[in-house]
Amino acid sequence: MRELVRYAAVRHITIVPEIEMPGHALAALACYPQLPCNGGPFELHPYTKGPGIHEDVYCAGNDATFNFLEDVLTEVMEVFPSRIIHIGGDEAPKSRWKTCPKCQARIKGENLKDESELQSWFIRRVEKFVNSKGRSIIGWDEILEGGLAPNAAVMSWRGTAGAVQASKMGHAVVLSPTSHCYFDYPYTNINSQRAFSFDPLAELAPEAARRVLGLQANFWSHIDREPALVDRQLFPRLLALAERGWSPDDRDAWPDFARRARAQLPRLERLGIHFEPKDLPESIANP
Repeated sequence: MRELVRYAAVRHITIVPEIEMPGHALAALACYPQLPCNGGPFELHPYTKGPGIHEDVYCAGNDATFNFLEDVLTEVMEVFPSRIIHIGGDEAPKSRWKTCPKCQARIKGENLKDESELQSWFIRRVEKFVNSKGRSIIGWDEILEGGLAPNAAVMSWRGTAGAVQASKMGHAVVLSPTSHCYFDYPYTNINSQRAFSFDPLAELAPEAARRVLGLQANFWSHIDREPALVDRQLFPRLLALAERGWSPDDRDAWPDFARRARAQLPRLERLGIHFEPKDLPESIANP
């Protein structure tokens, strides 16, 4: 990881690490059975089937959970100098918390209304720790549910509503909706033209628009792990989303962009980058 951080820094890239919580943590729960609401046993989810959404999550009523996460985050922050640390927060079912005596005691003791507010309390506690280390957190838009942590940024993936809500509240946002930014989806769902058509500021007032940190293209590695296949999922549509993120709103200029993007395909070939040859009309196929 340190080598990757150095490699990226030379290229003016900051790697933002993500440590998922309270859900998407089945591997940790299986290794540390004191951390979930029950002790398992757990059936590990193979990466080839995607990340999976499982009922078992970190126990919010157990202080050992936070001792563990603080240890992990401390080590992560020693390796990654990123100002922002991603804490996940997405797709965390609440069913275990509803039947867990410790979680219910936490809800009562902290005067929380329900399990959604318990997740918000969970994220705020983690944020306080991360802030104490001079860093800030970002999380998927589910961290809005039950109340947003004071200094958190929001990464909006379930459409743009999360970005609209968070920016109105004065929080920084990153737009990454499944409609335009998920590059593990096939080109029949999202091609370069669709990615280029995205207007990240369409629903934001000028004051809120200033809180947009940028856009993010997502690619989950259970789709492909072979470098050439990963390249093909990313290119050339990554060029379209980069154009949208760095340029004024010129979505009507698709023909001009397509011409300029096609001109870059030989350059991608020289760099050894594989791309989807049918994405751009008249594109140059890989040899």
